[in-house]
Order: sequence, then structure tokens, then C-alpha cells
Amino acid sequence: MSFTFGTFVGRLLLATGLLGLAAVTASASTVFQVSGTFTDGSPFSGTLTIDTVAGTVLAANVTIPSVSQTCNSIFTQSVAGGGPGFYEVDLQCTSEKFIVFLPSDPAGDLLGYTGGSIANGSFQNGNGLDVAAGTVSEGGSFQVRYASNLINGGDAVVNITNTGASATANLTPGQIVGGVNQNNINGDICVNIYTFAADEQEVACCSCLVTPNGLWSASVNTALLSSPLTPLLPNEVVVKLISSTPAVGIGGAQTCNPATVGPGNLIGTPGNTLAWGGTSHAVTTAAGRTFQMTETPFISATLTPAELVRDVQECQFLQILGSGQFGICKGCKNVGLGATAQ
Repeated sequence: MSFTFGTFVGRLLLATGLLGLAAVTASASTVFQVSGTFTDGSPFSGTLTIDTVAGTVLAANVTIPSVSQTCNSIFTQSVAGGGPGFYEVDLQCTSEKFIVFLPSDPAGDLLGYTGGSIANGSFQNGNGLDVAAGTVSEGGSFQVRYASNLINGGDAVVNITNTGASATANLTPGQIVGGVNQNNINGDICVNIYTFAADEQEVACCSCLVTPNGLWSASVNTALLSSPLTPLLPNEVVVKLISSTPAVGIGGAQTCNPATVGPGNLIGTPGNTLAWGGTSHAVTTAAGRTFQMTETPFISATLTPAELVRDVQECQFLQILGSGQFGICKGCKNVGLGATAQ
């Protein structure tokens, strides 16, 4: 079986692999985080915005680094082009097309779409490459790291930046967006921080509004654990970062709340938010035992619906039980932190 698009004939191949979903807009619009590989091993990644009520694709932003292609508009889409049970989306790239077949209901639309394997006919038009790997799932991505030796070894730090991948418009120099004076682009992101003790208990939560190209940081001891709900300070913690779109209030003011994050305002982590963390490790020398700080990137992990609900609900409990005084960390500063708490 084959599909013909212009002068190109795509072979029908089995598609396996990973695509992550992260919903970033309210109502019916859901942004699926896209990643996969072609038959030559080259990757592609980006997002597809799907209206699961109308059953159509609203927007796209996919990149193919190996051939410097950016596919950020929809050339055409069809409920029948991919055959029964598949929905065809032709993305217009810089100088060619990227055809993607998404599994759908028997009628061929994307009503109530929740994911599945990328259909086995997707390919890159101009270079004749079929997709060799790809699936769609409802699990979004988030970032995780641990910090240890907090009591005896010193502090740990978290450094966060917004890459600007969520930006959609240039701003006038000095333009005020959400109460923040920005001189480059829009696309602010709420980085929601959930801190867990080693016994799995969530001990603190807070949010940071991170602007594109900015550097925002937090000390684990003096910010994340500044006012825990219980009087016992943990010696080690797990820190989880979940990105979401800010809430927009009167006058365009943007706010973040880790207790109100849901599937409708998640932002997929890959390409949007990057974070690094430092922690203390014990080192034995001739002079005795000391501690040294090491720093590594946060690791991306799959955010299941159950994990999201657990993190957010426990943050809600912290806000209620702590009366807004305890269990709420101080958030971030617009600085870069090193081995010494600031």
C-alpha cells in the first residue's frame, strides 16, 4: 500500500517510539509534545495543537534539525487521507512538507483524541524519509532531580531558564507584559516546584514566573524549605518541576499557583524549560571529611495524570493546612546561584 503526495510516494512503515503530550491551553485545545526519528535516524520534535471537540489540528511547530526545517503551519489536513482510522496532517516546512498520520476514530476525525501510535505512513516529503519511530501518549514531561546532605553538607541550588520556545511574538522595547518589563519576546512560563522528602511526603510547593532568556534560581534550604509544614527539615529531597501557562488577570497581570495546575494549562518541558541543580557530596581527604558541590541537569520524566493530580492536590493541602504561612516556599530570584546560598 502507498500514499502519493505530488510526485512523492511514501512507503507504509510501522511506526513505534515516543511522543509526549502536554496540554497548554484551556477548553478543547490540547498541545501534544512531538518527538521521533526518521528511517535514517535523524530526529524531529515540536508540538501539534489539536481541538479534540472539533476533531481538527489547529497549529503546529515541528523542527527537523538534520535538514534545518521548521514546520510551523498546516498546509492541509484531511480525515480521509490516511485511510480508515487515520487523520492526515500535511505540515508546511521551510522548503518542503512533513506528512503525519495520526490514529483516529473510525470516522477519521480527532474527536476526543487521547493519543496512540503515530500512523505508519508518516514521512518527510522532500528528503524521502519515512518516520521510523513515534507514538502519542497523554503523559506530559516534567523534570526531576534530588538534593542531599542538606543539613550536614550545606545547601543545594536550582537554576532555571525559559528557552523562549513558547514565544509567539516580538515585543516593543520596554513593553509591559503581565507586570513584567520585557525587551524581547513573549512566552512567560510558570515553573511549579514540588519538593518531597525521602519518605515520599510533599513538604513544600511554590511557583516561579520565568521569562524567556532569563535566569531564575532558588536555594533548596533558604527558599524551597524556608517554611515547611512540619518542623523537621529533611536532609535530602526530591525536587519536581512542572511547567504551565500563567493565569492572566486584570490588566494582563500574570500569576502562577502550583495548586491550580491541571491538564488544561501544562506546557511540555522539552525545549521550553531547562533546569540544573547542585547538591553536596561527602568527600574524605587527608584533612578529614568535607563536602563538595556538584551540578547536573534535571532529568526529564513522564508525567502521568495520576502523578500530576497527586502533586497538585498535596500542594492544595499544604496551602490549606499551612494557612499560607507554612509549606509554601519562597520561590525564585532573578539570579544564578552557585555553591553558596544567596
